[in-house]
Amino acid sequence: ALIRRVKGRGEDDKKRRKAKDDLSELYTSKISSSNREKMMIHWPSIALGAIVTITLLALSSILKSSSACPESASATVKDLNSTFSSPLGTFPWREMKLSNATVARKYWMEAKTNGEGHHIFEKLLSANSWVRARKSTEDDVLLFFSSRFVPPIDGSFPYFRPGKIVNRIPGEFAIFSKFPLLRNLEEFAAAKGCDYRRIHPESYILSDPNQCRNFFGIPDIDGPSYWFWKPPSNSFGRGIRLVTKEKLRNHMRVEFPELADERCDSISRKLESQTISSIVQTAIDPPLLIRGCKFDIRAYILIANTSPFFVFSRIGHVRRCLITYSLDSPEKKAHVCNDYSDRLDDDDFDIDEHLWSVSKFLDEMKTRRPEISRESLDMEVRRLALTTFLATRHKIPRQNGYWSLLGVDLAVKDDLTMRVLEVNTNPSVHFDTSVWPRFQPEENLIMMGEVLERVLISHELSAPDKPTQRTLADIKHEFPASESGWTMIYTDSVIPKGLRTTVEPLC
Repeated sequence: ALIRRVKGRGEDDKKRRKAKDDLSELYTSKISSSNREKMMIHWPSIALGAIVTITLLALSSILKSSSACPESASATVKDLNSTFSSPLGTFPWREMKLSNATVARKYWMEAKTNGEGHHIFEKLLSANSWVRARKSTEDDVLLFFSSRFVPPIDGSFPYFRPGKIVNRIPGEFAIFSKFPLLRNLEEFAAAKGCDYRRIHPESYILSDPNQCRNFFGIPDIDGPSYWFWKPPSNSFGRGIRLVTKEKLRNHMRVEFPELADERCDSISRKLESQTISSIVQTAIDPPLLIRGCKFDIRAYILIANTSPFFVFSRIGHVRRCLITYSLDSPEKKAHVCNDYSDRLDDDDFDIDEHLWSVSKFLDEMKTRRPEISRESLDMEVRRLALTTFLATRHKIPRQNGYWSLLGVDLAVKDDLTMRVLEVNTNPSVHFDTSVWPRFQPEENLIMMGEVLERVLISHELSAPDKPTQRTLADIKHEFPASESGWTMIYTDSVIPKGLRTTVEPLC
């Protein structure tokens, strides 16, 4: 009924928004009893449905008992749970390593948390006998879930104490947002003697006078080159424009009529003082296409602890643009595949064509590009994830108990190499729209459960009473096999100092 109200064209916007909010609460199992009473449940229909269901089950059991090969009677409970599971799945899907008797089973979640999967974490923890604390000051709280507020690199969380775990890294935005990420990758590549453009698309920060001059000094040899003009932060593709240098110059003349376009010192100061787009990034061309459309890959990096480091990566899903690709296409949605947030709840939006699982992508490429395999994709993602981490490692505050889940957007070239477009410190792994519960919900749940497992195990392995001699193989053995594809790519907890990476970085 709620879905019909959300999609109902006869409803006014206020009613649709109210239905959408109720639907979101239903998906996250956070509806109060008073709200349930308002949901117009038709009890006679439910009673009739129950009678029909019981009758069908009775008939089914009679038929099974008369068959030549009767099944075990104990096999039906799990089947019923899976058949009538909620949009968030059946909990727990397996026994998780979240209930270690040697640690407290209490967590605290800031009231304003949203968007980073906290509702899923709460569901998983509750299903594994964890209790939510009312106050962050309670002594026996182990896990803390912060809101979007993150202290600076040299700061700390007001409720964090040694021995506790918090889902943020101080200063993470100043480490992984577009500007510092680009500078960190440039410096890392230069120190290693390689070209950063193998890791990240060629980019220039216009608020830096030298980079501004370098950008406008690039000759257009084979006609105009195309660039993405991006804001320094933002998400979901907001604020991105596809431009040529000439279009950018014309925009500068309109935006800053008092400035000459070649005066990068003045332009940089003006850009730095205003919150407008001030980074340009080359358009990857030619990209690998799916049915004539561009796509990108959402991958994840899990920094499960920062002292010592335990770092994992995995491929998430494919985001396909829904407009045929052409380098000079004026349509933004032909180039920016995460620019569909404004359409996710439209009743005519085909989510299955926009969001693809990795297995669906591989099936599509099987005949056209048979050299693409799950193994080759995993290896390229791991190497990029490791290189990105190594380039930023020196900026990350070291503290046992800090962890963070990062979303990494990857562009794929036609030669099958990838580039890191950006890193998101608030990856969208949540259920606050009517779309996400329909897109691989079980895989997302397993992924988030395994995030918690790896965070807690990493914290336990960092205890001072742990063995003083351990190899990389010993450490990997401590983590259960991942059903969702998490792979350890780095740790510096090897004692004595030995091999720390499981793959080779790109630089």
